[in-house]
Amino acid sequence: MVMRVRANKSTSAKELVRRLESALGTKAQGKKFLVVLARGGSRGVKSSNGDALSRNVVTKLENEWSRIVKGVTYFDTGHDTSEPYGYIILKLFPIQDDISDE
Repeated sequence: MVMRVRANKSTSAKELVRRLESALGTKAQGKKFLVVLARGGSRGVKSSNGDALSRNVVTKLENEWSRIVKGVTYFDTGHDTSEPYGYIILKLFPIQDDISDE
């Protein structure tokens, strides 16, 4: 699932989690995420600004968000030139309840 959340470097971890949970709504109720791809908006600014924003947001999520598994959830950061600076795009991949070959 893909989420678009407003964020900047000064957005607190608690506020970031609140915004993310609000954007998620009931879509992934009770799910934890195994992979999180974070892309900081960089339209109109240097791509390095979007990269820095995504790293900043990921650090806050690692420390505050209960929907990830510390030490297990894989985070990948970068930038997205189609989004304006001040937004973060998160692609979230939930842990599957039953992983099988069937």
